[in-house]
Amino acid sequence: MPADNIYRHPENGVLAVKTGYCWPGFWLSIIWLVHRRLWREASLVVLAGLALSLVGHFLFGDDNLRNSIYYASWIFSLSLLIGLRGNAWIEKQLRAVGYRLSGEEPSSR
Repeated sequence: MPADNIYRHPENGVLAVKTGYCWPGFWLSIIWLVHRRLWREASLVVLAGLALSLVGHFLFGDDNLRNSIYYASWIFSLSLLIGLRGNAWIEKQLRAVGYRLSGEEPSSR
């Protein structure tokens, strides 16, 4: 059964972060990263996308089919990474602003 990590802050109250795979991060990628204010991760994903696009252009030139397959596979890989690491990035962000892990409880989702 899924669980939530419970984080407490003396002034800002309590927040729950789901453990496991982050489906919103996988499906919405950049939008989700920006919504969660994960600026560094969003910037890195955008830069990686631009770099991969340039590499694909230099590798395959004007071969649109190969370039599209190459780019789509990398976008899928980046989305998979965001899904795998998304909740951990949120927890890291919460700890950086003063939240402390106070426990774990079964998820209501």
